[in-house]
Amino acid sequence: MIKTGNHGSFTWFESSNSYLSVLVDQMPDLVVDKYVAITAYDGDPLRLRGEEIREGWQQISNVALSPIVEQPFDVPQNQYDEWYVFPKLVPFSFNESFINYGGFNLDDTINDNPFLPASYKKQQNAGNAILRQRQDRFWKQLEQSGAETYLSENNKLLIVTRQPQLTDVLHEYFTRSSFNLPRTTKLGCMMRQTFASLAKKVDLYLSRTPD
Repeated sequence: MIKTGNHGSFTWFESSNSYLSVLVDQMPDLVVDKYVAITAYDGDPLRLRGEEIREGWQQISNVALSPIVEQPFDVPQNQYDEWYVFPKLVPFSFNESFINYGGFNLDDTINDNPFLPASYKKQQNAGNAILRQRQDRFWKQLEQSGAETYLSENNKLLIVTRQPQLTDVLHEYFTRSSFNLPRTTKLGCMMRQTFASLAKKVDLYLSRTPD
């Protein structure tokens, strides 16, 4: 199921049957020739290894900041990932990761069903109040960050962008995927990521091995 909406200059998409790895594989323009700030990797901060730092990644507190991305799988991917994407390097800091909030979404529709029991509506309203507060903090942080695009995946895939060309392509992508089985599976994308990483390591080894 796909949901979409707008907030100021941003357009957001939410999908319960899509994957971040598949999305960036089929829509590389989301990250290629840009910088990615990873604020969550499998729900936690990504701690860079020496090899990644030598490749140009920077560890800035709990943020892992990429060099300019040449291909989608240059960016480490797992589950419960959260990315902020920038067309150019800017000072970036964040106060809060939203990836581990169960049920977090950007839908501001109020469900006021008169047939629901009063006790259930009271509980739902309390939950909605907490969600609205988190949404407010999310939008404030995203706007202040200067990011072009926000990407995250937990139990759903969430994409937010202020780039009009990307918005048009995303509308087309989700319209197409609603009527067709995806040609690329998450497993296939993960396998390509593994082999791409292996190829880079082999190239690095050969470049350091004397003839």
